[in-house]
Amino acid sequence: MDDRPIECLLHFPERPGLLAAARVDERVFFWLEDSLLGWFDSAHDGICAMATNNDNSILYTADVKGHIKVWDLLFEAEKPSHKAAAAGAGADHQRLKPQPRALNVALRHHWKAHDQAVVSLRYMHDDKLGEFLLSASPDTNLKLWTAKGRLIGVFGQGNLWKLNNPYTFVARAPDYVLDADVPGLGAVLEDVGEEDEEVEEEEEEQAG
Repeated sequence: MDDRPIECLLHFPERPGLLAAARVDERVFFWLEDSLLGWFDSAHDGICAMATNNDNSILYTADVKGHIKVWDLLFEAEKPSHKAAAAGAGADHQRLKPQPRALNVALRHHWKAHDQAVVSLRYMHDDKLGEFLLSASPDTNLKLWTAKGRLIGVFGQGNLWKLNNPYTFVARAPDYVLDADVPGLGAVLEDVGEEDEEVEEEEEEQAG
């Protein structure tokens, strides 16, 4: 890493010792204890908030322009091996310093959440109701989303919502942004169709 400042940090309780650090540019670094594992490039315009789900398999990132992205963390949180780093280099290089690497992640969802920066992002889970994200911004809005980006409501709005009744949600489905320049575009395209099908199933259950 260089001298550019870090905007936010996130630890992963279910992956002991793992720490994510978002730099002022688009890059997110991952550390395991005192070892730098590697990074991925998020194509964000400056990350200012991060969150993770209960089993720490998902990373949620939010930026200064109000965008939220959802990432699958597909890499293993293991320290780089000195032996592997020196493989093929000969016996004289057994003390070769392990090299950080580009990490395997996949973009699942991306949506525009706020007109200004997302300064706070919180993941919440309920066994009966599902997974949710709470986002806050200087645009004066505090919003509640499903974990896949469907807007449930804005705090202070006139109409009330019920988390067990999708008919009361503000949005019928997520309004995804499709990225051509980040990992996992195929997964995003696939999930757009899957999310529409899930919404239809939820509404049919409520109607029944």
